[in-house]
Amino acid sequence: MTKHLRIEIGGKKASVVIDRPKKMNALNTEILKDLLATLEALDQNDGVQVVVLRGEGNKAFIAGADIRELANLSAYEYRKFGMLFTRVSERIMSLSKPVIAAVNGVAFGGGCLVAISCDLIVADTAARFGFQEVNLGFMGATGMLPKLVGKHRAAEITMLGGTLSAKEALEMGLVNRIANEGELETVVDEISRRLMEQSPIALHLIKRSLLVALDASLSVSSRYETELSSICVAGDPAQRRIARYLEQ
Repeated sequence: MTKHLRIEIGGKKASVVIDRPKKMNALNTEILKDLLATLEALDQNDGVQVVVLRGEGNKAFIAGADIRELANLSAYEYRKFGMLFTRVSERIMSLSKPVIAAVNGVAFGGGCLVAISCDLIVADTAARFGFQEVNLGFMGATGMLPKLVGKHRAAEITMLGGTLSAKEALEMGLVNRIANEGELETVVDEISRRLMEQSPIALHLIKRSLLVALDASLSVSSRYETELSSICVAGDPAQRRIARYLEQ
């Protein structure tokens, strides 16, 4: 636990809570570094199979970067700050276990980047998404967003600087589920339970395969999937599950 970051572990699920509600859980350098260290520690914790990211309170998941900190940065310092966001995004995607974003309220700018870096996103009905950096004269998420929603939708989101409702984000494929009011935790718990029933090795390799598919050609990503799948099939978890299946 750090000043603005809280870790709650129950069973095989770890919840990482950005705890800065008075600032809409905006991320500054300190929190980003703490988040990186926390993700690394959880990746090494064999007792944790699922990680959930959430924001404290009901107003914001993460409202984005701390603009007060940004306002005082030189171009060189901003680059270092931006690279911290990139490292957090990449660490979430490379984590060896599934990461769920439980989006309660707004997920703007860097907060939206953190959310879409997760493997699954569950949003409450009041959730809002957007990359509004252009409204302040800079940019964000143009590297990842086209791969998720296509060039034209990505252009609309990043160039117009508007917001997306949970329903609009769902229709674009940015969100997996929308939870009814008061049911966010229930939906997240159910998805977590289902993930924890799966083989951790298989889930880890699925994450790796999906990540490669974002960058590689169809031929390369398909061949890579076959290589990883062969590792899964040869492992004890798969052999036990196959044996149980054949006994039915």
